[in-house]
Amino acid sequence: MASEMVRPTVTSFIDKMLRDKEAPLRVEEISIPENSPYIGHPVGDIDFKGIGNILVIAARTSDLEWIYNPYPGTIVEKGMSFIILSTRQERDLLQALVSTAVESKS
Repeated sequence: MASEMVRPTVTSFIDKMLRDKEAPLRVEEISIPENSPYIGHPVGDIDFKGIGNILVIAARTSDLEWIYNPYPGTIVEKGMSFIILSTRQERDLLQALVSTAVESKS
């Protein structure tokens, strides 16, 4: 309630974004699985913009620490999750991208 009084436009925007089922962009979450090829690499290696107009809002580390607006140099960890602004289709494509295990060449 206090946030609504101090920042009414921000509160209204977030409320609409979270509740509007017809909005093309939504606040979404993706998780980094244990076999992700991005573990140990910088966030900048993930092609968020190549999938669509994905905006990374925050990352949550495996020890439950929040990193707001993570820098491209932030290292991706097993169990990390990202809060993003995207369409549902972009979210699904991104989740598939970070979940694709690298096949070893023998």
